[in-house]
Amino acid sequence: MTDASQPGSDRGYEFTAQQNQTIGRTGSRARWWGVLMLLFGLLFAALGLFAMIADGVFDFSGVMIWAAIAMIPVYIGTQFVRAARSLDTVVSTEGNDVEHLMDAVGSLGSALLAQVVSMSVWILLMVAAVLITVGQANNTRDKAYVAVQKSDLRNLATAQEIYYANSGGNGADYTYASSIAELDFQASAGVTVTLLAGGSAGWSARTEHSALPEMGCALYFGDMPAPSTASGTETTQPGEVVCDGS
Repeated sequence: MTDASQPGSDRGYEFTAQQNQTIGRTGSRARWWGVLMLLFGLLFAALGLFAMIADGVFDFSGVMIWAAIAMIPVYIGTQFVRAARSLDTVVSTEGNDVEHLMDAVGSLGSALLAQVVSMSVWILLMVAAVLITVGQANNTRDKAYVAVQKSDLRNLATAQEIYYANSGGNGADYTYASSIAELDFQASAGVTVTLLAGGSAGWSARTEHSALPEMGCALYFGDMPAPSTASGTETTQPGEVVCDGS
């Protein structure tokens, strides 16, 4: 009669109860790590969706990068769960334990290699995603600063029309204000409004923002020389706000 515990047995090597306990703990840890990585994948998928909703930008490159970031931990988690199942097979079956263990070692090796490669790619993708997000945030910030300047110029136009309507009477000619001090007007925080000219024929003005001095706006009404922004962008027609970068 052959001894199943001996390597030369026809049935193959059988691990002892203590060895099976160690293998079982390793399988349990591999399974928990796999489940944790799967949860990370779901978390990054939700984070990417939230980031795109918050930015209001659903471009193809952004979607693909966040999808890859989410799929990498999912793939790693799947490999570790598979390795855990192989280790469970070693514990739950009798005979051929070495063969089952080698299958488990192969699965763990594949899982670890996938994790090393995937984590390297994942780090690069995270850096790319952060750079894209920062770029989009800066672009959104710049648009907000320009929008404030446009709003101030439109408010200035309203103030000028009120001034013009009140300037006539008692034989006086109707005219637009030639300085901001003559108007009931307050610029937004950080915005500098410069009234370039004002008179009976019309008026012109430009704005700048202290946080974005290279992107200003300009506007004019009436028969006046068309002004340009501080960076040189020229207005095209009366009543139209023109801004740098737009």
